[in-house]
Amino acid sequence: MKVTDVVLLGMGGSSLGPEVLRTSFPPRKPSPRFWVLDSTVPGWVRAVTKAITPARTLFLVASKSGGTIEVLSLFAHFRNLVAKAKMNRGSDQFIAITDPGTGLDKMARDHGFGQIFTNPADIGGRYSVLSLFGLVPAALLGLDVPRLLDRAAGMAERCKGQTPVESNPGAYLGAVMGSLAKTGRDKVTIIASPALATFGLWVEQLLAESTGKEGTGIIPVAQEPVLHPAAYGIDRVFVYLRLKGDTNTALDRQVRLSPRLTIRCSNSICVIGMTSEPSSFDGNLPLPWPGTCWAFILLTSRMFRRAKTTQIACSATSNQPDVCRNCRTAVPHKLCRTSPVV
Repeated sequence: MKVTDVVLLGMGGSSLGPEVLRTSFPPRKPSPRFWVLDSTVPGWVRAVTKAITPARTLFLVASKSGGTIEVLSLFAHFRNLVAKAKMNRGSDQFIAITDPGTGLDKMARDHGFGQIFTNPADIGGRYSVLSLFGLVPAALLGLDVPRLLDRAAGMAERCKGQTPVESNPGAYLGAVMGSLAKTGRDKVTIIASPALATFGLWVEQLLAESTGKEGTGIIPVAQEPVLHPAAYGIDRVFVYLRLKGDTNTALDRQVRLSPRLTIRCSNSICVIGMTSEPSSFDGNLPLPWPGTCWAFILLTSRMFRRAKTTQIACSATSNQPDVCRNCRTAVPHKLCRTSPVV
């Protein structure tokens, strides 16, 4: 059977990672078209149904628990669709990705699915993009899976616990966000280049589900329209994920609405936020400071180095004469510490 389309039926962690892979990397010819169906909205289900050729489509039924009602409902819909199509291959057109011994595992064996991928049960759903839940879709997308795993292994090595914090990207980024969250800046607002837009939705789940425990946590905000900084409260942390070579002109213009921001990064991917004073960054990550007015988070492929801090005079705004525009504390006071500058 010549496969023209692949449809992933999944929800949450089973679909968000593959969707990032699908939208972030250009299609590899002659790979089939890849669809991620993570919604039961009738209009979207109808659109995918009309776009594919049922007898030439491969369906990935992905559920860690094996009992996700939305996924099973989508499977029932497309199973009936395939059964009505001429020259169909029946259950051979369906592939299951699930944990061992789940309801989906049993159902796939009973129906005679073409393939069953059993994922290690100790991998949480939201962390599963480098497990079979992400790697099977990656292979069908035509991506270089060994290279993807090699790059991931390299970053895992850099993020080991014994690595000094200033050289550990994971610990460093976590310290920045955690420190700012403790000062009240717990709304991590993700701005991303068009090709990376779905990354924000994936990170949204990672942050919210991983840190949102026992009444605490960081609240992620993704795919929100970019406004002038004055429109936001003092509880925000802005992260700009910028892909070099993407169509960033309009987004850069929106981000530059404030004179407080300068973007300069020679690496392929930068993450940039807003700071309280005009500053230039050359690929180094500033250390977090509790008085930061606008958090500045910059991630590049370079090694992180320690940063120096700067101080500026206290300054109030005309519409908020009692609040310092730099550190958002009561005025007057002599000096404010701002986002550190290398």
